[in-house]
Amino acid sequence: MKILFSNIYFKNPRMHWAVERLKAQAADIIVLSELPSTQIAAISLRLQDYPYQEVVSPSPVGSLAVFSKHPISDFEELNQGAFAGRPQGIMHIDYRSGFKLMIVHASAPWTYPRYRKRNRQLSALAQLANTLDDPLLMIGDFNASHRRKELKTLKASMSECRGGLQRLASWPMFGSFWCIDHVFYSEHFQMKQFERLNFLYSDHLPVFAEFDLN
Repeated sequence: MKILFSNIYFKNPRMHWAVERLKAQAADIIVLSELPSTQIAAISLRLQDYPYQEVVSPSPVGSLAVFSKHPISDFEELNQGAFAGRPQGIMHIDYRSGFKLMIVHASAPWTYPRYRKRNRQLSALAQLANTLDDPLLMIGDFNASHRRKELKTLKASMSECRGGLQRLASWPMFGSFWCIDHVFYSEHFQMKQFERLNFLYSDHLPVFAEFDLN
């Protein structure tokens, strides 16, 4: 099972070209963040080979969206507590025995209040991972490097594809200084491949992973 994540950047003037590049990776699931509500219909049409689609809280400056070749059920938008005002999404993917997929776009810590909010969101993700017995993939823009203690708490119950390797950093694209786009997986999965893709169209680079579900 192949999954691809990209922060597509809501001001991206080449969004449709970017989606075509993403499609060429032949992933089973594509997850996008910063997809503006004005582009949802057009991007959904371009991704019509992915018949199962869900969007988290459409907004002009960018939504979270998942496009899947496998059926989606039990889709839930999380918009309470730490996620209030910054909703995330969780759903069941009908692939083999099935698994939970959590799609993430945490707050950018540009101010101290946003920094604290981001940290609360990361802590909430770690707590959620500890409460689920189902196989779980968690993917997205966490707006935090692998050094954050909240991400280390998450790693106590899940594994990270990148393993903190700076050479696989995804932001900013010039110099590749930060690992802030992550893929985490529970013990039910075996990771076969992880890549940071090197085509430029956003202020992020896409990340791609392939798994076996045990």
